[in-house]
Amino acid sequence: MTQIQPGSGPTALRILLGSQLRRLREAKGLSREEAGHLIRGSESKISRMELGR
Repeated sequence: MTQIQPGSGPTALRILLGSQLRRLREAKGLSREEAGHLIRGSESKISRMELGR
């Protein structure tokens, strides 16, 4: 598990969370489009989440 340093800003945390989400999605063999469908969202929403935006 990644250690979070004191004083890490919300942007850094969003990017860290996004990379973890991408790793988990890819481990399940899901495309962005499939993941978006599963959460009733879109491929672009998955992309934004994984990029920390």
